[in-house]
Amino acid sequence: MDDASRKRAVRTALISGAVSAWLIYDIATASEAPGTALLWLQYGLLALALIGLVGSVVMLARGGAGG
Repeated sequence: MDDASRKRAVRTALISGAVSAWLIYDIATASEAPGTALLWLQYGLLALALIGLVGSVVMLARGGAGG
C-alpha cells in the first residue's frame, strides 16, 4: 500500500468512526421519537458509515487498497 492509499484509508476510517459515534449518540439520546423518514435516514447513514469504517479497517489490515 502506498502512502497516499494508506492516508486515504486512515482518513476514511477516522471520518466513518466519528460519524458512526455521532449518529449512535444522536439516536440513543433523542428526547422524542423522530419521524419515520428521519429514522430511516439515520439508520441508513449509520449503516453506510459502519460499512465505510469496516472497509477502511480491512484495507489497512490487508496492507493494500483493494488488491
